[in-house]
Amino acid sequence: MTEEEVKLATCQVLSEKDSGTGWVVSPEYVLTTYHCLGKETAEGTSVNISFGIGESASKQSAILAAFDVDLDVCLLKLQECSMIEPVPLNIAPPDQASDGLRLDTQSSSCSLVRSF
Repeated sequence: MTEEEVKLATCQVLSEKDSGTGWVVSPEYVLTTYHCLGKETAEGTSVNISFGIGESASKQSAILAAFDVDLDVCLLKLQECSMIEPVPLNIAPPDQASDGLRLDTQSSSCSLVRSF
């Protein structure tokens, strides 16, 4: 993946209280930090996503699909599938002794899991 493709897959996540950066990780999902949504944000909360800058920016809505406060990570489900090439993730199962992210791309669903 080129630097330009990574930039295209990078977006601004805008919640009611905060903002942050996110990355398209599948046609339907954006990965971002939980703290950029605000500490009291719950699953199903709607947020705005912006690709690009200024008047040419493409804006979309997304909902908080899954999160882990301790890992400070969350997945946002886009209301419209993205045509942007996703940032590739290593989706191998996490080490049994560590926390991890599971992204099930075969069934078009994402989940955050903790393994101990």
